[in-house]
Amino acid sequence: MTFQGRYQKLKREMRKRKLKHTIQNIIHENVTPNQIAMGFVIGLALSIIPTFGVGMLLALIIAWLMDYHLISTYIGTLIVNPLTAPPVYLFNYSIGLSIVNAPSIGNFAFSFETLKEVALELYLGSIIVAIVSCALSYILIYDTIIFYRKKIKKERV
Repeated sequence: MTFQGRYQKLKREMRKRKLKHTIQNIIHENVTPNQIAMGFVIGLALSIIPTFGVGMLLALIIAWLMDYHLISTYIGTLIVNPLTAPPVYLFNYSIGLSIVNAPSIGNFAFSFETLKEVALELYLGSIIVAIVSCALSYILIYDTIIFYRKKIKKERV
């Protein structure tokens, strides 16, 4: 199936079903727990790191190329959205600031000029937060899928 076909299928499925049913279908689908967890992790990583709107598309392309689960990738990209981005990026900036040990800029209006001044701290913090959150997410999702699949097998016997 082509990327366009997979993407259209993903959009249709997300519109038709509620998130709960989508997650249940992901768990029961004939894909490995690794494919599901890695798909989510790629989406999460590219939503934590500021990509200015390109993250979702980039995550879906990477997931498609690596044969990871596209729906779990899409769900991962939804974690950091326009509502949650400001606190997440502020947290990432504070982590990067503490590592670089640079003085804080203080209050500033967002523009690309001020972004240049905080880019090192923001991206360094974002990468660290992405690594930690992705590692924890991978373990949690992978183990949860294994647990539920074993539970379902037990119930069928």
